[in-house]
Amino acid sequence: ISAIKRHVDTFMEQLIALEGKSEGKSFEEHPRLPAILHHNQFVKETFSKVKQNLDGAVAEMGGPANGGGDQWGGDEWNGGEWPAEEYNQEYAYME
Repeated sequence: ISAIKRHVDTFMEQLIALEGKSEGKSFEEHPRLPAILHHNQFVKETFSKVKQNLDGAVAEMGGPANGGGDQWGGDEWNGGEWPAEEYNQEYAYME
């Protein structure tokens, strides 16, 4: 979940930055700009819905909605504690 969440968060930031770059641009000079802005708004709304779902999933896992780690990374799982018991059960065959 964390990799997808990072992708969504980063992409949303990029869309916002691109939106800022369009301010003050002439539609006559850049005739495709309205279509690009419309497309980017659609993508931003879609990613916003995905972000809400991901935040809910992370919260259900017991981690902070804005965390960036994964199940074993320690910053979303079990309040930052290493899940030793779960890890040992999952990877016991490797020892």
